[in-house]
Parts: sequence; C-alpha cells; structure tokens
Amino acid sequence: VWYNGQNIAASGGAHNGMVSYQIIADILELEGTTKQKKQGKLFNDSVRPEFDKFKSAIKTGK
Repeated sequence: VWYNGQNIAASGGAHNGMVSYQIIADILELEGTTKQKKQGKLFNDSVRPEFDKFKSAIKTGK
C-alpha cells in the first residue's frame, strides 16, 4: 500500500502487508489531512444497529 509516496505496507514487511485502520488514521493525522464534515455511515443511528447485528451473525454463524 502506497500513500503520499511512502510504502506503508508490503508483503513480508512490517505487519506482513496488513494495514489497520489505526495505522492509516495515524498517518493521516500526522499529515494534517482535513477530516470530513459529514459523519460516516457506521456511526449513523439508523445504520449502526443493523451493522452490529450483521457482525454478530458472522461471528456466531446465526
């Protein structure tokens, strides 16, 4: 994964090519990237309960 000319994840490298949300969020914060004014869908009260049910179904198989 490349961001702003930096290789932040490579297979066999740090994190073995995996990039977490927190790694990306930290890089964006350090870069001073402006945040979006609109809240994301996962934190919307009409979406979050359904998303949580979906995650639970995946974890439990029900």
